[in-house]
Amino acid sequence: MTHCRWEKRIDAYFDGEYADPEGAQTHLENCAHCRDYLASLETVRQFVTATGDAAPAIQDAQMPAFMRGIQDGLDEAPARSHKSLWAMLSLVTAALIMALATFSMFTGPGPVKATEIESLSTELEGATVEWFDLDNGVTTVWINVSEEDLW
Repeated sequence: MTHCRWEKRIDAYFDGEYADPEGAQTHLENCAHCRDYLASLETVRQFVTATGDAAPAIQDAQMPAFMRGIQDGLDEAPARSHKSLWAMLSLVTAALIMALATFSMFTGPGPVKATEIESLSTELEGATVEWFDLDNGVTTVWINVSEEDLW
């Protein structure tokens, strides 16, 4: 789509408002784009003037009834649509799902809790088992075997 920098001037020339109509005519003789543009403006004007008489004029005596009809149309409440309600509920549901997914990703599972040792035993002959509970909750299990029993 090509444009010419003279289009606004051709608009003014077409409306009879351009200060240098001879300059516009000279440009139109040399510019095919502006000639086509002027022809399209003339076509639009013809259509507008051809359909302009089709609309009936409102007489002064008819104006109060005309305005009352407009006001009555404005006073009627439009029918409510449930589409916007469903759209809003869908949006809220999607946001809630995203929030829960994000929360579960960043919080993760809770800390691992150590189990309590209630009893210890071993099947190794001559071995003894001991355990130590530290203040920080760590339990250490020791299995003691004599060197003679290892060989």
